[in-house]
Amino acid sequence: MMICPKSPDLRCFSARRPDAYNQSVTLAYQLRALEEELLRPEIRKDPIHVADLLADDFREFGKSGRVFDKSTVLTSLQEESTAQILMQDFTCTPVADHAALITYRSIRIEPTGQRLEALRSSLWVFREDRWQVLFHQGTPTTNGPQ
Repeated sequence: MMICPKSPDLRCFSARRPDAYNQSVTLAYQLRALEEELLRPEIRKDPIHVADLLADDFREFGKSGRVFDKSTVLTSLQEESTAQILMQDFTCTPVADHAALITYRSIRIEPTGQRLEALRSSLWVFREDRWQVLFHQGTPTTNGPQ
């Protein structure tokens, strides 16, 4: 594991090839930006944009313990409260040529000020000339790093 020089909160995992670190950093920055899009309230309320980021066979194991598919997520995002969602402890681990595992801690700050934290993982796959989330899981946790 390496800490990326431009962002101490970004950790990259790479193979032992001379160019692997740069490729891993580039992939990590790209997937972090896409994952952060899914956390932005204005994107979460845009079903066309979210649909483009989720694979058709997307599945989510929610922090509630429920299982969601793509259509359920698109519907439920329209009904959720507008909250600020922050990302900490981001990691990107390539798992195949066209797949990477993203992990991080999310901090959801509701309009009431209530903070909800979860450990999150997303499996991103490169299909049809774009990155899409194939699988996501959220696990509730206590506030603050463990």
